[in-house]
Amino acid sequence: MVNRDCEFFLKYAEINNIYYIDNKSLKSFYKLISRVNQIKYDYVFCFFPGKFNTLIYIFSNSIFKFGFINYRRLNEWHDISQFVCINYIKNEKLKWTPDMNFLERIKLVLSAAGIEADNIMKYKFPIRELKFQKNNSVLFCFSSRIANKSLSPDTATKIINYFLENENESIHIIDTENKLLNFNSHQKLIVYKALNLKDLLELVMRCNAFIGVDSFPIHIADAYGAKIIGLFAPTNPASVLQFDLNKYNIIKKKSIEDINLQDIIEANNNLKTIFQSTNENI
Repeated sequence: MVNRDCEFFLKYAEINNIYYIDNKSLKSFYKLISRVNQIKYDYVFCFFPGKFNTLIYIFSNSIFKFGFINYRRLNEWHDISQFVCINYIKNEKLKWTPDMNFLERIKLVLSAAGIEADNIMKYKFPIRELKFQKNNSVLFCFSSRIANKSLSPDTATKIINYFLENENESIHIIDTENKLLNFNSHQKLIVYKALNLKDLLELVMRCNAFIGVDSFPIHIADAYGAKIIGLFAPTNPASVLQFDLNKYNIIKKKSIEDINLQDIIEANNNLKTIFQSTNENI
């Protein structure tokens, strides 16, 4: 059960039935409930609380119900005490802290259901044509739908100009928010205004390094083991990245506006040092 804007990537996920919420209205909700309620599912899982998630948990015609139920989806999860509920009954209490990875929430709910949950990792989409060679490129993503996670166009422009002038790689930029309108004609640079999942995966798997803010592309880069420079504010990187599996160079500031060109230059040099022993070019 997802918002309609997730359709561009979930069609590759080999899921039997996906229920899309077209808009957050009562009519849309009743339509969704009537579809879900027709099937007697074995389980319903609510990994993250919220109005729609919790109502699906309550009204679904499932045998077992597991998860976090709360009608309010809070902006911050930090230091919030929540219970994992089993069929409405409070079971295990969780104290959510800034350094807890969101995959731990999923693991906790699955464990409560008696499902093997020791190796919960980010999903890799089963697209069969994923055999790409590195093409000496750096992939940038400076935008997020959440404003306080996005770099300003001015800072992004300075970073792009630096790489164009000082690095040998070609520059690929994901700009689905259309905030970098001045970069369209440089021979070393390609700006992508719209991507489907296959296009995004190809860019991630071909690039020597991914440099980006907390956004959907950084999750894809993380899932596929890209070399990442993560730009974080206000999110704690430990809550979203798979530190047990991958190596990163992280820039974490109180405000995204505090991240500057010099931070990126130092992080890029550090990333090269981290992977120096692999004899791979970055």
